Amino acid sequence: MLINSETEPINVSMSLACEIVRKDPKTGEEVSTVIPFMSKTHKLVGKDDTEEVYDIMKEKMLKYFSDYQNRGSGWRLRRVDLLEIHIEEFQPLRGKGHEPLPESIAKKKQVINMKNDDDECFKWAVTRAKPYRHPSVKNLKGTQITV
Repeated sequence: MLINSETEPINVSMSLACEIVRKDPKTGEEVSTVIPFMSKTHKLVGKDDTEEVYDIMKEKMLKYFSDYQNRGSGWRLRRVDLLEIHIEEFQPLRGKGHEPLPESIAKKKQVINMKNDDDECFKWAVTRAKPYRHPSVKNLKGTQITV
């Protein structure tokens, strides 16, 4: 087992660099290049997820490579130059309190920007916006709600 995330969640991703070759149709010479492939970042919680996440990342990388080859380019894999597993601390998004809107957005008066004294601005924005989704409200264009 390469990764053990039993204590705290972690972010993990994989990158692969492959040297690929093909014959140049004009000159007949062998041309090579290195192309990078990168998986998406996945959150791991506990070691039970490790194999599943690894398989997902591996399959995605193989699909990227297969799609690249299937474009009719004639490229063949010569070697894998690099295979890395990136492990980072998981840092969930957190509220930061009220931030004024940029002037270009505020002057359009089409955005709800909740003023609040805590770090739960998303909750307040969603709660405040719910009444305005009612079907009887026809047009909110030009309306800015500030609490």
